[in-house]
Amino acid sequence: GVDISSSALETARQRGLEQASFTRAWAEALPFADSSFDIVLCCEVLEHVDDPPRVAEELRRVLRPGGLLVASVPGYTNVYAVPFALAKAGLPWAQRYMRLQVTDRWTSYPWLRRLLRQHFHITEAVGVRAHPPGMERLDQWRKTRWVNSIFFSVEQRLGHTLPWVLAGSHVIVFARPKPTVEEP
Repeated sequence: GVDISSSALETARQRGLEQASFTRAWAEALPFADSSFDIVLCCEVLEHVDDPPRVAEELRRVLRPGGLLVASVPGYTNVYAVPFALAKAGLPWAQRYMRLQVTDRWTSYPWLRRLLRQHFHITEAVGVRAHPPGMERLDQWRKTRWVNSIFFSVEQRLGHTLPWVLAGSHVIVFARPKPTVEEP
């Protein structure tokens, strides 16, 4: 795994993943040779980095031809859109709520698609957790579990289609690298 946070890497090491290696690095300058990996996971990272286009370039560089990128970002075109807009408008309660959402930029499926399209072909996109935040608490009470059953079944069947890909609190994309000039 790669992270800029020493404490995150130490936590991962303590979890006992013996076959994994951990590297402290900026995502904008990965310390790996070109075409080093068959699969690259970039989950919940792009909303935090200083230069997302540079990170997309690096992800492409370290991925082997025909490899697979799995990337995820928060999907702020969903239920977070309203509190986000109200926080930007200066409403104190919305600002307090959005401070709990640790992110540095507004991300969405269209944002991720635009970011990756220069270097990748997106083969699939899935909206996950298409239900409002906090709904999982309904599972605690037998009389309200049916509500989540409906949300989860719709999400499972339709999470990869529009508009559900936009409704997820997160979006996951699976992408293949576009050939570089040097590749046949």
